[in-house]
Order: sequence, then C-alpha cells, then structure tokens
Amino acid sequence: MKFLDDCHLEMNLAHERLESMAEPKNCLCIYKTKSNHCTSFNYLNKNIPDYSIYNIARISNKKVVELVDSGIMSISEVPDDFSLTDRQKKQVEAFNLNKSLIDKVELEKFLNTIEYPISFIDYETLPAAVPKYRNYQPYQHIPFQFSLHVLNSPNEELKHFEFLHDRNTSPDLSFLEALEKYLPKTGSIVVWNKRFESGVNANLAKRNPKYQDFISQVNERIVDLEIPFREQLYVHPGFKGKSSIKYILPILSPQFSYQDLNIQEGGAACEVYNRLIDDYYKKDEREEKIKDLLDYCRLDTLAMYEIYKHCLDL
Repeated sequence: MKFLDDCHLEMNLAHERLESMAEPKNCLCIYKTKSNHCTSFNYLNKNIPDYSIYNIARISNKKVVELVDSGIMSISEVPDDFSLTDRQKKQVEAFNLNKSLIDKVELEKFLNTIEYPISFIDYETLPAAVPKYRNYQPYQHIPFQFSLHVLNSPNEELKHFEFLHDRNTSPDLSFLEALEKYLPKTGSIVVWNKRFESGVNANLAKRNPKYQDFISQVNERIVDLEIPFREQLYVHPGFKGKSSIKYILPILSPQFSYQDLNIQEGGAACEVYNRLIDDYYKKDEREEKIKDLLDYCRLDTLAMYEIYKHCLDL
C-alpha cells in the first residue's frame, strides 16, 4: 500500500506542476539517494554542494531523509556521531582531512595475490534488446571487443594486444580464438569489476561448449582491481565515494584522461559499434570509428596498469 500511496503522491505532484505556469523550485528527489534522482535534480537544486551527502557510498534513503530534514547537505556538515558504516565514516573523514586514507597492510595483501605474467583486460559488449545472433537472449551482452595489456615481469615493457569484431555476425568464435591466442597461459588476469567479465565468459562458454575448459581456467585466474577502492582500502576525496575507473584514474594518474577521446564511456561505444556493423558509416568515417573504439578500450586496460603501478609504488 505504501508504494501505491507514494505513486499517487508523485502523480498528483506531476499534474500540479504540469498545470502550473511557475517553474518548480524543488522536487521530491531531494529525499532520495543519488541513483534515484530525476534528470532535473541538478537544475532544480543548484544550492546542493559539489560534494554532498548524496555522494556518500551506499547511503540509505532513510539516512538521506534524516540529514535533509536536519538541513545538512554538504558532506563536511555530517555530525561525527551520525550513524554511518565504518566505510562511510572513512569517506567523510578523508574529505574533512582533505587527504587520502590508505590501509597499506590490506592493500599489500591484495597486491600480493596478483601473479606474473599480469594480463590487464577489458571487454566491450553490446546488450541488444532484440537478440542479434543465434543462442543469445534479450539484453545478453555481445562481446565484440577487448583490449589486453600484458606485463610479463616487473622489469619488462608492457605489451598490448587488441581485438575488434567489425562484421554483423556473431563475434563469439573470433573473440574466443583471439582471447586464447593472446592471453598468457599462466598468471593473473586483472579486470575492473570481476562480476561483469566473469559473467560474459560464462555465457560464452554456454554458447560454445568447446571452450568451457579454457573459460573455466580463465575465470579462476581473474583478479578484481576495483576491490581496494570498493572496499575502501584506498579512499581519496576526489573519488567522491565512487569506485568506477572513470573516477579513480584522473586522481591517481592525471596525465591520462578519457576527456581526450572521441568515445568516453561504454554507452557511446555501444552506439558507435551498432552503427558500425549496420554499415551506417562511409569508408573513411568507418576507419575513424574503428580507431575510436580501439583507443577507448585501450585506455581502460592502460588505466588498470597505471592504477596498479601507483598502488605498488605506495
């Protein structure tokens, strides 16, 4: 019943605002967590500080309501005795001290689980609502590209390999063949968000039983480089409670930036790829778009290497 009551309240509020000639001054989103904010939130709430209570990682809706009702919007105003998890308190403390908080003991333990040769790999996928190819389900990720940086030993130079399936056919076999060709047979396979790459691999194995043993061995070697940031072993005010590589890289390695690329995030990569295989682009533009896709994916794995190196140098 509460859901229905809330729905009716929002419907009535929407009707009132549609009928009003005056621009609304705020919206109910002020009482919601960041992921539930409407697209007009920043426009209607210009007084919200850049680093606000909404940036506190995994903050509950109940706590947001408590803080808003207390007139607290900035993360710097959160009282010391306010009920937060240890990780959330660490984030607030890092902001107030304006410095990084690093659990070097636990970070070192994590880094020691990574074995040479180290393979930094990232997939690009297309989650098509209507399956494009046989044996795919709606919205199941179609892996069309990967970038791979390999570090064989601490003193060797980084080697780069890449794959892009640029035809409107199922990429499964060519993707798996390239993966088997370029991945070292031993060592750690470093990703950012293990659940994603492992899930893509598992579905590849289901559709291609011949590669089940290979994929199983690959998944056993995967290490998630996001863990130290997701688990708050490394907290920096600039992360703003996020553990996305797009937030971490500019802080730890500011010389690298997605802003310099023509493709800057995964959604744009999907759109470009979809048009590429549908022959939307003319020849010259097609070559340019292929380069853009390769450049974007390449930076993802280079970013992981730079972040790993930064943590190692600590």
